[in-house]
Amino acid sequence: MQHSTNAGAVSWQNAIHALVVEAITRDLAGTGFEEHKFLGKALNGLLPRRARLEDLKGEDGWTDLAWLLELNQGFYNATSLAAVCSLGKGGWLGPPIRPEAGNERLEPLVHAFPVGMSDGMGIMTPLCVIGSQIVGLRDSLERDSFGLYTNKDMRGLKWLSRCFLVLVWLIGFAVISIGFNVFIVIVWIGSIIFVLIEMVVGTIYLQRDGWILLNDSLWGYGPQQHLGIQDPNLAELIEWGDRQLIPNWNPPGEEEKQWANGTLLDLNSRVMVKIFVSDKPNALIALAIHGSGVTSMLVNRSDNLGSIVSKVGMCNVPPYVLAQTIRSGTLCIGIPSDFSK
Repeated sequence: MQHSTNAGAVSWQNAIHALVVEAITRDLAGTGFEEHKFLGKALNGLLPRRARLEDLKGEDGWTDLAWLLELNQGFYNATSLAAVCSLGKGGWLGPPIRPEAGNERLEPLVHAFPVGMSDGMGIMTPLCVIGSQIVGLRDSLERDSFGLYTNKDMRGLKWLSRCFLVLVWLIGFAVISIGFNVFIVIVWIGSIIFVLIEMVVGTIYLQRDGWILLNDSLWGYGPQQHLGIQDPNLAELIEWGDRQLIPNWNPPGEEEKQWANGTLLDLNSRVMVKIFVSDKPNALIALAIHGSGVTSMLVNRSDNLGSIVSKVGMCNVPPYVLAQTIRSGTLCIGIPSDFSK
C-alpha cells in the first residue's frame, strides 16, 4: 500500500532519486558499465510507473533510464538527477557524485524531464528544462573605456580632469574677445588632453561585469597573477571551493590540479570557481540549491534557439548568482546533431 500511494514519510522525489543514483553507482562498480545495459530493467519494478519490457531494449541503459524517468515525470523532477551527474557520454546523464556531510540538501530550482525525440540519426532523449534560469558568459576580457569613472581609486584623477576641462573652457571664453580662432585652439587642445587621460586610464582597467571562463593553459591554475597585471583590482580573488559546504566534482582519488582545466570567474565580485569542461561554455544554467551554493550546468548554446544544447561541464556557484539569471523559457539539453530541432 505504501508503494502504491506513497503513504510513507519519504516522498517519491527523494525515494526515486536515491534509487536511481544507487543503481547507477552500483552499475559503475561492475563490468561493462559503459553500456549500462540492464540499468532500466533493474529499476523498472521499483518505480511507480513501469514500462513494458519490450520498450526496454537493453542496448543502451541511458536511453532506458531516460524513458523510465519520462514515464515517472509526475513523481520525479529529473532536475535532481541532472544536478548530480558529472560529465558522461549520455548527453545530460553521467556518473553521479555521492552526497557528503554538509551538502546533502538538494532542492531543484526548475522542473525538468526527459523527452524522447526522433531525428535523422536515431532516437535521442534530451532533458527538457522548463523555466530555465541562465547566466551568459563573456566571450573575452575587454578594456574598460570608462575606467576613469567606474573605479574608486581614480576618483581624485576624475575630479582633477573635470576641473581641468572646465578651466580650459573658462579660459577659452575669456579670450574669445581676442579672436574666435584662439578660443577654438585652446578648447581643442584642452579637450585632447582630457580624452588622452580617459584613454590612458582605460588601458589600466578591465570591464568587471559578468562571468567568464579562463583557460588554465593560458592563465595558469591560479590566474590572479596574470589578471593583476591586466587590472590591479583583480590581483586578489576569492575561491569558492573546498572551504564551503558544496558538492565536490573531483574524480575519485584525484587532486584538484590534476582534473581542473578552467577557472570560472565573476569579474564583479572577484569570486573564482575551479571547474572541468569538455568544451568552451557560453552559458550557465542554474539547476538546484545544493549544499551552500547553486549547482549549475555549463552549456554551449548555439544562436539557433530551437537546437539541442550541449552540456560541457558542471559547477557549484555562490547563491547570489540567482540575482543575475534571466528567464530563458524551455531548453533541451542533450547530444546535438545536425538534424536536431
